[in-house]
Formats: sequence, C-alpha cells, structure tokens
Amino acid sequence: MLPLKVLLIEDSERDAALILRHLERAGYAAAALRVETAAGMQAALHNPAWDIIIADYQLPEFDAPSALALLQATGQDIPFIVVSGAIGEETAAALMRAGAQDYLRKDSLARLAPVVSRELAEAQMRRERKRTEALLQLQSSALNAAANAIVIANRAGVIEWVNPAFTTLSGFTLDEAVGSNMIDEMVSSAGQDEAFYQQIQKSIQAGEVWQGEWTHRHKNGQVYIEEQTITPLRGLDGQISQFIAIKQDITARKQMEKDLRLWADAFKYCAQGIVMAYPEDNTLIICNPAFARMHGATLDEAAGFQNGRGLRGRLRQYAG
Repeated sequence: MLPLKVLLIEDSERDAALILRHLERAGYAAAALRVETAAGMQAALHNPAWDIIIADYQLPEFDAPSALALLQATGQDIPFIVVSGAIGEETAAALMRAGAQDYLRKDSLARLAPVVSRELAEAQMRRERKRTEALLQLQSSALNAAANAIVIANRAGVIEWVNPAFTTLSGFTLDEAVGSNMIDEMVSSAGQDEAFYQQIQKSIQAGEVWQGEWTHRHKNGQVYIEEQTITPLRGLDGQISQFIAIKQDITARKQMEKDLRLWADAFKYCAQGIVMAYPEDNTLIICNPAFARMHGATLDEAAGFQNGRGLRGRLRQYAG
C-alpha cells in the first residue's frame, strides 16, 4: 500500500473514519491526524509536511476558507480538498478560485481516491518544476556573476546569450552580440586567417572541445588576446544542441611572458657575469653562463655554489 500522510479538518469521527476507509480501499496506507480548530491546524503544520489536507467546509469553531488561508500563509504547497455534506456551487467555485484543488460531497466519496491520486501527482509536478526553476535561477546567477566571459550559441553557432563579463571583455552588449556567429562574432579579429576559423568550426562541429588563443579587437579598437574554450553540448538525442565558450583576457600574461623571454635571453647571452644570491649568507640563487666562465666553472658546477657556506668561499675554488 502507498503511504499517505493526511491532515483531516473534521469534527466528526465517523466521517473521518469513512474518508480513511475509502482511501485504504484504494490502496493507501493513510496516517491521519484529525483537527477541529485553527490552533490545532497551526500546530499540525509545524510537523513534517503532509501529503494532502482534506477539510469539511463548516466546523463549530473553524471552516474550510479559514483553513485554506492558514495553509497559504505558511507557504506550503499541500493539496487542499474540501469534502462537505452540502454547499452550493457558488461557494464551491469560490473555494476553487481561492486555491482549493477540488470539492467533493460526502455522498460522493467514491471519487475521493482518484481525486487524491491526481492531486498528489500534480503537487509532485509543481515541486519538480519549482526545483528546476530554482536550479535554473541559480545557474543563471552563477553565469552572470562569473569572472570569465561566457557565450552560449545554438547548434548553428549563432549567439543566444552572453554574460556581463563578455561585455567587459569585448565592449559589446548582449543585444549587440545576440544573432552574430560565435566564430566570426561581431568582434573584429586580428591576426588570424580564414583557415584558423575553418579549423575551429571543423573541430566543434565534430563534437570536439576546442581550446586556444585568439586575438580580438575591442569595440573601442584596442587589440587584446583571449584564451578561449569552446565546448559542444549534446541534447537527449545525442546530437549537438548548443555550444558554450568560456573566455578570459590573457593580454597582460602574454606580455609578461614576452618580457620574461627577453629577460631570459638577455641574462643568457649577456657578456658580463650576472649573479643573484641570498643576502643572508650570500649563497647563490642563479647565475648566467658568463659568470660561470669567469670562474672556470660550468653552469652545473656553479649551481653547486648555493649548497656551500657562502658565495665568496666557493668562488675562491675557481679564482686560482
């Protein structure tokens, strides 16, 4: 039997037992709590979530509209079904407009189990939809807050969305980016030929992840270098449905690498000896070939200076 937690708003023990008997006959193992007042319902709603609430319309100290309002005030999404002896169609319609899921007469309890099954299924669908919407909202917030530029394109490579970091990187807004091709883009590329773009298209259309560097021209005309990864996304049918590109500006890093290479070449080929040592004990950190030659040592031998007791003492071995 299917477990079912039922909150009964009912003052008649006999009617409550009849309701539960109909549910049990339909295959539900109902664990029920019967309350007759607003205070009783408030206390019940503090307990673990109920699967369904079944309420009589009129009780001596309580009624269905008040119970429905109390439930809605908690923000809980629990199906609310009214089962009453006799209320008019206008009253029943008002309850439905207020948020009740259904209304049954007590002489029509044969309909109760199908109504409960339907409302449980619809409540589950609502919860799943809310979870999906919450997850999508979280993902959207994360994408919007990401430090790296993100581009989402359809299977044809046409841009559908970019995040604010893309605008910061390229100067182009979401409205300006949407509709352009993610490979060609509206951004003026600089330094790449047609074969470069064709190779990227071939790779990603084959389902491969492409990663590389790409020189672009900012909307203001300034050239910058970005590192980019383009990943194909597949749908449930296994076919490519979208592409997502993640970009970051590496212009400063590339300039630093260039400067370091120039410094390294200057260090290596300089005719004068260059040495770096720790100030505490003068042990060697690094030296260039010219320095090693000046002291009759190879670079490997010079590297041993740093294991000695001091640079000056070690140099005496090579000073002659």
